Amino acid sequence: VFFVSSLFYDIEYSVSVLLFPVLVVNLLIFIFAANIILSVLFVYMRDIRHLWSVVIMMLFWVSGVIFAIDPNEDWRIGLFAYLTPIVGIISNSRAVLIYNEPIDWTLFMYDFGYALFFLAIALYIHKRYSGRVLEIL
Repeated sequence: VFFVSSLFYDIEYSVSVLLFPVLVVNLLIFIFAANIILSVLFVYMRDIRHLWSVVIMMLFWVSGVIFAIDPNEDWRIGLFAYLTPIVGIISNSRAVLIYNEPIDWTLFMYDFGYALFFLAIALYIHKRYSGRVLEIL
């Protein structure tokens, strides 16, 4: 929708917009890992959906969807940006799509590391606990 509407408003893109699919892949890895963890946890704890809705709401308000988080402004904001896995993806997507700036590679590497770390944990949890899922269901 964004790219189609940008055709009507003469928005020009730089070469850095070609890196946007890499950011989407980073987000997809993180979402895939979260879904694997939640699918196994849901079998053992049915009330996880209520906790997950609180986590999603918290991530929405602290991830910079509504406001821009610049990790270069203040050391506390920078620390917060590097500790939250979604902030870098949103910040880099905003930089590439809206401001025609290159992505922050340090922040990207942290986020990609978080995504791979969560994926490794998710695969471990799935391998360890998915064998007993049919017994519990």
